[in-house]
Formats: sequence, structure tokens, C-alpha cells
Amino acid sequence: MVVQLLLWLIAGFLALVTLFMILPVRVAMSLQNDPANRATVLVRPFGGISPQIEVYDSSRKSKSKSKSKATDARKSAQREKSAGKMRARDNFVTEVVVLVRRVLCAIHIEVLRVDADFGLGDPADTGQLFGHFCPLIYTSGGHVNLRPDFGEACLRGNIIAQFRVIPVALIWPFVGFGWRVFGPFR
Repeated sequence: MVVQLLLWLIAGFLALVTLFMILPVRVAMSLQNDPANRATVLVRPFGGISPQIEVYDSSRKSKSKSKSKATDARKSAQREKSAGKMRARDNFVTEVVVLVRRVLCAIHIEVLRVDADFGLGDPADTGQLFGHFCPLIYTSGGHVNLRPDFGEACLRGNIIAQFRVIPVALIWPFVGFGWRVFGPFR
């Protein structure tokens, strides 16, 4: 009787994990720095039928962790040692760009609202950055209102984004990235 109950619990857990992986996860993000800095991320798994789960809210106070300097030095020495063991590839940056592109293809933007002022301090640099943002402004399908400020360096505004992603669709881009970067040399 106990074994049968345990098997049913395991089967139910595996069914929930499978549903989580194959059903879309809806994510709502909000970033603002005018009038105050605030960021929130809300997630609704199982196709959006579950209640919202607050993943991050910058207005909540985080628990501060005190670390000793000896622990930090030990961890940095371990990182340097492990970094030396990993094989370096010349095309690592290219592979990261490919990974980002494939992950972005798996994300389906439902709502995108951007209202922001930005400036880099140099009018030429600001204009060049605005030119790079033009494809986002005119082809995103969202309400993107970016205003370049050629007089000063600034970043003010609000961003609201809602998108959905199927978790299982993110597996292959990461597996491919890992194979191309850390796999055997060809």
C-alpha cells in the first residue's frame, strides 16, 4: 500500500514536471527608473493558468550576506584554477551570439511598451546608438518610444514586457552551445 502510494506520487510529480516543460511559461517584466528605480519579474507557468509567482522585486529588501575576505580569496583562486583547465576557443564570442539569437527565437513577445529618454553625452555616439535601435523601434510590433537626448548622458524611462516561452524549446540551444564550445575538437 505504501509502495503503491509512493509510485503514484512519483508519477504525479513526473507528470507535473513534464507539463511544466511542454506548456508555455508567461513572463511579465517591468523596469522603471523614473521617478524611482524599480524592477519586477512575474512568472505564470503551465500556460498561464496558474497564479502569478513573483520571481524578483527590487523594492523588497534583500538579505545581506557577509563574506569574509579569506573566503573570497579562496573562491577566486579556485575560479582561476578551473578556468585554466577549460579549453579556450577562439570563436567563443561568436557562439554566445548564436546562443542568444537561438534563445530569442524561442521567446514570443506578446506585449512590449518602452517609453525612454537616453543619451551618451556625445551627440554623435547618441545618434549612432539610436540608429542601432531603429530596427527595434519600427519592427518590434510593440509600442517603442525612444527619444535620444543629445545634450546629456542619461537613461530615464519605463519598460513593460510580456512574453511566453516553452522551457523545452530552450534545451537544444544550450545543448548545442555546450557541445560547440566545450565538446571535442573537430
